[in-house]
Amino acid sequence: LKVMSHHREPSTKAVFSPAGEHILLMSEDTSASLWPASSAAAFENPLQKFEGHSHHITCGAFSPDGSQVALGSGDHLASLWDVGSGELISFLDGHRFAILAVEFRPSIDGASGQLMTASRDETCRLWDTQSSECLAVLSGHQRDVLHACYSPCGGFVLSASKDNDARIFKAGSSGDCLHVLQGHTGWVTHASYMSDGLRIVTSSRDKTARIWDTLEGTCLASLKGHWGPVRF
Repeated sequence: LKVMSHHREPSTKAVFSPAGEHILLMSEDTSASLWPASSAAAFENPLQKFEGHSHHITCGAFSPDGSQVALGSGDHLASLWDVGSGELISFLDGHRFAILAVEFRPSIDGASGQLMTASRDETCRLWDTQSSECLAVLSGHQRDVLHACYSPCGGFVLSASKDNDARIFKAGSSGDCLHVLQGHTGWVTHASYMSDGLRIVTSSRDKTARIWDTLEGTCLASLKGHWGPVRF
């Protein structure tokens, strides 16, 4: 195994591509880089360098087919990049504060036409990856949205916020909020779906995690015992 060392500032996150052949490395130096995942490959230089943001890279994701990369930044912008050429496809401009999460909509055939971004401006946004237009603003939170993700079917967005709530939205142009998951007494730091989409788990700074029924939006169990915040 080798060390990937190319950025001028500390790395913030790293993610594998869907097929596992690439690693996306994000950095505080305002850029991200693409590396081969094979331990036998040369690691002296990245395959691609994604540069263009004016602030540190906070998050990143691959499209379902691995052909595109999305980045979120402290400069309030998200960006789309072509993995093969390393070229910028577009900037997505609409949030007022730093973007904390990005994710492509799941797709059976590998192609995803929608991207979700979550921000400190208390909203999530849905974007058309072909036109770069904003399709919907998912609003209702009263503080920063710390994390958000799609349901396994791609029909819903689940968000977690500093306002102590999680929310379930429709992943369509209406952006309707279907359920507010209330019960935590501290920031909801993370939220995710089970693989079948029928259950949700949330973690919180109140030292607990909770399991929720997706269809009803009701809490099924509170998992207690930690002495400090539960972050993931």
